[in-house]
Amino acid sequence: MKPLPNNRPPKKGGSVPGLHGLNPAARAAKDARRYTKSGSTKSVPPQKRQPPSTPPKAKVQSAVKAPSTPQTRPVRRARRRPLTPKERAIRYLKKKLAAIPYLLPEGETLIKALISAGLILLFVLLQTTVFARFRPFGAIPDLILPLIVALSLTEGEKWGAVCGLAAAFVIESVGSSGVTLLPILYAAVGYLCPIITREHMTDSVPVRVLLTAVTGVARAVFTLIYLGIHADPFRFFPLCGSIVLPEYAATFFLALLPHLAVYLCLHPFHKSRAERTETL
Repeated sequence: MKPLPNNRPPKKGGSVPGLHGLNPAARAAKDARRYTKSGSTKSVPPQKRQPPSTPPKAKVQSAVKAPSTPQTRPVRRARRRPLTPKERAIRYLKKKLAAIPYLLPEGETLIKALISAGLILLFVLLQTTVFARFRPFGAIPDLILPLIVALSLTEGEKWGAVCGLAAAFVIESVGSSGVTLLPILYAAVGYLCPIITREHMTDSVPVRVLLTAVTGVARAVFTLIYLGIHADPFRFFPLCGSIVLPEYAATFFLALLPHLAVYLCLHPFHKSRAERTETL
């Protein structure tokens, strides 16, 4: 590049004519005019993008400090005096009494438990007082066994097992029977009868009659075991004819009373709400 007349070099970005002495914006404008004059169909070369100018930072106003409030000391609670043993015992009893409603069963369950206990006591008294004097077929019937069958089929196997154990201990405490295997028999009958009925049969009158007959046979076997332990001259056929068979017949034919009592007392609890309102 030839030096200027004043022998000064061209300034970068100055106003010297030519392409290289212009700043980028003037150079782009000159290129655009040159392309339009020559009639060229080529597109104008793109201009260089300049970085956007950042706006001046706004001055952050200093937040006005709130007037400082005087700090107050935390209030100390007064120390409680230690409780006396009497007060501790009263507090402990109050907690236990307040927890009793949560430990008790629901309303219907409690009522059914009371009804079941009342039925057990009723038939124990009938067996030990009335039928001890009036002996059908010459033997005392076992009314508790069909009662356990009816309760278990109505309320379930757990209910039947618990009622069987309770009834066995009650009847042995009264002393009407010396058989010590009654808790095992009654608990097994109360637990197995609902399971067998649910798995292989349906709960109906013929099924209850069949289960009563089968459990009566189990009772006869337990009676034979008891007689074999306590009878000095054990004679199978005379004992079966005089004790086992009359007891089985009396138990089977009087089993209607426990089944009917359980149906009348506990069947209303198994009705739906609509059926209960219709009966009312």
